[in-house]
Amino acid sequence: MQRWIMLAVAAVGLCGANATRTVADSGPETPAEAQAVFRCTTNRDNTITIAGYNGPVGNVTIQGAINGRPVTRIGDHAFEKNTNVTSVTLPASITTIGRSAFINCSGLTNAPLPGGVTRIGAAAFRNCVRLAPVTIPPGVTCIESEVFDGCASLIRMTVGSAVTNIGPFAFYKCPILTGLYFKGNAPNIERGAFVLDPKLTVFYVHGASGWGKTFGDRPTAEWVR
Repeated sequence: MQRWIMLAVAAVGLCGANATRTVADSGPETPAEAQAVFRCTTNRDNTITIAGYNGPVGNVTIQGAINGRPVTRIGDHAFEKNTNVTSVTLPASITTIGRSAFINCSGLTNAPLPGGVTRIGAAAFRNCVRLAPVTIPPGVTCIESEVFDGCASLIRMTVGSAVTNIGPFAFYKCPILTGLYFKGNAPNIERGAFVLDPKLTVFYVHGASGWGKTFGDRPTAEWVR
């Protein structure tokens, strides 16, 4: 079941399986924070998926639970083409970022991934041209196809040791990406992952296995920390 709902922040307790924008514990809410609009679904395991957003411009904070039901997923295409959102704060309860969840969010500069995230769907951040540095959480095992395709402002990224595969065109056309910092062994890499990334160097930790002088046709170097 899913529906759109607009609520004042004070009415959070009335929203049932639906979500609303949250406000920090200190300080009054702004008009934008008091009129956020989310579309939510209740999953079979009684958790919540954020399925869409049609709220105010600027910063969006998603609460971690709705009436005791944890918010665990950002759904497929949930924020697609929403150019008004500049940053998204995700709760620690999030485990999944859906396919194309933030695709073409051209105003998005910051969306820190909680440590409990285990899956980032294909094209999740494609063409987020202003997205700042990103850290891949330790439980993610695959950087799926086109996840960061066209992230023209991405400069560096830290990749957790659990990653074993990098999908096709995962970092395609990231022209100022200078460093990918891997904490683990060399993963499998599929076609086109680093195409049009002319400044990229891939860094690896001392003692990790599988690394050579190049990786995906890009130079490598030991990560000195």
